[in-house]
Amino acid sequence: MTAAAPARAAAGPTLAATPPEGLTEAEAQRRRAAGMGNVALPPTSRTYLQILRENVFTFINNILFALGAALIVVGRPTDALVSVSVIATNVIVGIAQEIRAWLPTQPIVIGEWGSMGAQVTTNRVAHARAYSQDVTTAGMVPVWWDNGGSGSGSYGLFNRTTGAQTFPTIVSAIMTGVKNGQAAPNNWATLASP
Repeated sequence: MTAAAPARAAAGPTLAATPPEGLTEAEAQRRRAAGMGNVALPPTSRTYLQILRENVFTFINNILFALGAALIVVGRPTDALVSVSVIATNVIVGIAQEIRAWLPTQPIVIGEWGSMGAQVTTNRVAHARAYSQDVTTAGMVPVWWDNGGSGSGSYGLFNRTTGAQTFPTIVSAIMTGVKNGQAAPNNWATLASP
């Protein structure tokens, strides 16, 4: 037995190659029970304050801060202002790049939205489809505000007692809008004038 064999035994059993068609449900459950399942770890992220702090206090910015302070001490405040403007530009660009890189990986939920029952149903259907399509196309999640009511001041789409849809055409329009938004990038809705 080689020195590598005990290390491999301590690490766990060796597995046969996964067949091209994938694991059976029984094999997947057996592996999970043996502690061999895949666990997706949540992405880590930093707060806006951490991003700001780490972009302001970089090595080069600290040198420029010191240079700016020295320039003020020797009576050159205009030159110190140039130093500070370089720092500000560097900070703004760095923060913008980090936030832009972070945003697409985060789920974004647009707050509740809807249209009141006082509106013509065909207009509500068109609005629901277009809004849910555009929100989905933008990588966000549309959430309809169902206030449980009925009548002209209500946003309700479901009867909360029976669970039945009270406006199935609007529910269908929301689902169609989401499917359209997921279908292709930049698939923005267009509305005909009512």
